[in-house]
Amino acid sequence: MAEESQNSLEMLKTALEMEKKGEKFYAEAVEKAQNPVGKQIWEMLRADELVHMQRIRKIYESLSGGEPW
Repeated sequence: MAEESQNSLEMLKTALEMEKKGEKFYAEAVEKAQNPVGKQIWEMLRADELVHMQRIRKIYESLSGGEPW
């Protein structure tokens, strides 16, 4: 695998870890929120993180399979 692709995979791994931490943060915020509107906002942000993780995984799989990015 080319060095450029390897660097991209490492960056994607880092991005995925950051998204996981964000999702965990928002999940905890949902549990602690007492205001229904606040709870809804935290839930939306958590859902966004899950979408981001799916996208990053898809890109990672494509790139690690030799497809160009």
